[in-house]
Amino acid sequence: WSYDLLSQGERQLLSRLAVFNGGCHFDAAEAICAAAEEEELAPLEIDIFDGLASLLDKSLIRQDEQADEPRYTMLSTIHEYATAKLLQSDEAVGLGGRHARYFLNYAAEREAQIKKAGQSTVLQELATEHGNFRAALSWAIDQQQADIALTLAAHLWKFWDIRGHYTEGRQWLTVLLKQFTEKTNPRGRALYGASVLAMRQGDYKTADQYLTESLEIAQQLDDQQLQGLVINMQANLALYKGDFTAAKQLYTETLTLWQQLDLQSEEALALMNLAIAEAQLGNTAEAIKQLEQSLAIRRELKQPREIAETLHNLGEVAMIEQRLTQAKNYLNESLAIRRELKDQWGISYSLHNLGQIAYQEQRFAEAVRLLSESLQIKEGLGEQWGIAYVRYDLGEVAHLQGNNREALHHHQAALQSRAETGDKPGVWQSLIKIAQLTVTVAPPLAVFLWVAIAQHINAEKQLPPDTLSTLKKRMSAEEFSQASKKGENSSQAEIIQLVLAYTY
Repeated sequence: WSYDLLSQGERQLLSRLAVFNGGCHFDAAEAICAAAEEEELAPLEIDIFDGLASLLDKSLIRQDEQADEPRYTMLSTIHEYATAKLLQSDEAVGLGGRHARYFLNYAAEREAQIKKAGQSTVLQELATEHGNFRAALSWAIDQQQADIALTLAAHLWKFWDIRGHYTEGRQWLTVLLKQFTEKTNPRGRALYGASVLAMRQGDYKTADQYLTESLEIAQQLDDQQLQGLVINMQANLALYKGDFTAAKQLYTETLTLWQQLDLQSEEALALMNLAIAEAQLGNTAEAIKQLEQSLAIRRELKQPREIAETLHNLGEVAMIEQRLTQAKNYLNESLAIRRELKDQWGISYSLHNLGQIAYQEQRFAEAVRLLSESLQIKEGLGEQWGIAYVRYDLGEVAHLQGNNREALHHHQAALQSRAETGDKPGVWQSLIKIAQLTVTVAPPLAVFLWVAIAQHINAEKQLPPDTLSTLKKRMSAEEFSQASKKGENSSQAEIIQLVLAYTY
């Protein structure tokens, strides 16, 4: 084919179609390439429908008939050529702006639908246009369009979250938040989204910084809905760090706020999260009551992902109460919804809990299969907090099967992740477990840990003092004394460093 043999209208259309990244549907092609506005584009010198048909006939574009509606794409070599022609014209900046505004509106409309029935369809639509969102963000950054860039990212973070695009989402948001610093509502909402993605990957320090600024902006602008979201996320941070009392207090605050504002979806979220804190504090009856209230609201609002979340938490409470059959029913129902939505984070957590039940029921092969699938997803997401807990449970299964070498390897990996994310309760849990494991295989390390842990926390139930007497009989007096003294004088950081350096 030869570009020179195309009519002027065909040339115009071909170069304008290069603005799309990953193709487009007819509506987008018409809105961006054909509807002329004098200050941006010259009129298209061919009817849009006729132009697309002509370019199809000449094999310069392709039409994907498998999609629900026809989608026009280009081969990469043709796209590169058309892009070069677009950049040589005086239309590139204006066309990029039309494209960015179109997909900003597209994302806003879809975000509003994410909490409604049909989530699976909406998420797939967003996934189909992911390339165009990337192009729109790049244009907005290059052209210093702060409102477009931040607002688009604020509309996209939930999609990035559900589909597990944590790293990419954080990369975009880091650039945007560094470049556009004016304290506007779009910045406040982008900061909130960035905090969620940071927390997913266990970067609690960064998440806390984002939340602090987001709350300041929300208060300055009197955006009460955003204030509630931020406080809810601060409660999540407290929960992940093991401060369940503080988490309960903050969740209660958000519940009151959202009930006053008559925001049903947010009220259901607060009820669910408050129930999680209550369960961790041992108040399972209250937790079940709150979860059932949350589930009723979410079923009424027809929110599949949120329904799956609440079912999952009902399953976790049933596990705490050892109602394992009912727990499996809740978790399997949740998993089915999450698989349909391709909710990677949610899938990994449902698999994790089902794996925990399997090993409690001594179905070890099934437990390893479920936990390993969960771990693979979490590692792909970079979700450090969750990785640590799955590793811990894989260590438990290995220990129950008599494989102490593998068990120690998993518990060391869990300890490292927990130390990196600042999960203090998790760190001590891992250290106690490693102390128990090393009693038979490494008595000097066990003595060190028994003594060192006792300097920091009360762990007599898990590490009974009389075990030290047993260990003393297996070692020389000098060896026992050295290990004990080292334990008495070690900081938590030194304990972790020594344990991670140990090889079995």
